[in-house]
Amino acid sequence: ARQNAEFGTSTLYCALASYAAANQRNEEFNEWIADAVKWCAHRRGGSGVIDLRTALPAGEGGGETQTWVELLVKALQGASGKEPGSIAREDVVRSLCLLGGWCSSNGLAPLAREILDQAQARAGAVGEHYLWLADLARMAGDTARATQLETTLLKEDALPVPRVAALLDEIEAHDGAETADSLAQRVAGYSDLPEALQRAAREAERQGDETAARTYRARLQALSAASAVPPQGPSNAR
Repeated sequence: ARQNAEFGTSTLYCALASYAAANQRNEEFNEWIADAVKWCAHRRGGSGVIDLRTALPAGEGGGETQTWVELLVKALQGASGKEPGSIAREDVVRSLCLLGGWCSSNGLAPLAREILDQAQARAGAVGEHYLWLADLARMAGDTARATQLETTLLKEDALPVPRVAALLDEIEAHDGAETADSLAQRVAGYSDLPEALQRAAREAERQGDETAARTYRARLQALSAASAVPPQGPSNAR
């Protein structure tokens, strides 16, 4: 119930801001957005993503819409800090990424890239919020930056395994198979992802480490054997 109340209140503030924007009331727009940000920050103790997208008009963005987005960005950045009532750095990054994604989907691609730059500049230490940056980079058409961000996470053993195979393919296309295979060995240290094991075995062979290569191949064979075993249903025996 408490979460629903928080959602309802923040949604109300954003709805009022949207109404103000539709009627060209810039000062009121700023006031409602400031209230939304402050309310969320205080109620959540400075943690949690603040989604201000509902304060924006639907449809393709124009010059006026860009102004509203820039005001939202300014409000989020102004709320960042460590003192009571402020928003944690990582959540400001996540909240900015939501706005950047909205821009990418509403005809404001250049502004989306600007927001990406600002969010990344605030990112600080590597963490889960880097995934938000990578996703926004892909939406904004900056595949190279998305690859770089996810590679940073991979090197910290913080990239979700479901993202690894596609990333290794991207690294191979850009930097060559040896670089991708070397990184795969790191992943193979904590995951049985088949694509990582295949690459790790190839890298071990390249390095002349047949023992490691056999170990990786044995793990692959074990995965293959396990997947070939038909699922066991309930017995019909009486």
